[in-house]
Amino acid sequence: MTTSNPNQSGMCVVLVPPDRTQAAQQAAQKFALEPCIEHEPALAMAELCIHVAHLRTNQAWCETPASAHLILIHAQELVGIAHLIAAIRKYIPSVKISEFRDGCIQEIENAGAVVDSLGELPIVQLKDVDANELSMLLDSNPQETDE
Repeated sequence: MTTSNPNQSGMCVVLVPPDRTQAAQQAAQKFALEPCIEHEPALAMAELCIHVAHLRTNQAWCETPASAHLILIHAQELVGIAHLIAAIRKYIPSVKISEFRDGCIQEIENAGAVVDSLGELPIVQLKDVDANELSMLLDSNPQETDE
């Protein structure tokens, strides 16, 4: 988890267990959110996809591009959260994922974002290459071998 983000306004999808809806409404009021409250991870994913499509459609009219936002409240009580987060990171990585904890909204760190932000991929060498292999790889004119 990272530190809380103070700029949490606007439309978002809130995923909360059915018996904790009041906590979601209180958090929405406290942070001036316009939430779409969902109780199932699959429905939250569907709402996020709709929200992302809507943002893409209206992006030309916005000064600063907005991103979709998922807020988890009491997520440990729901089944399938890990799969939801993995699916979001794979299919719609622009979505910000946060969790309501200790009275504030804290963004969940996306470790894959570091790799995504690299201009060039890091060079990884798995084994040593000897001189013969190197000359074969670098030689642009392959020579015929004698049989």
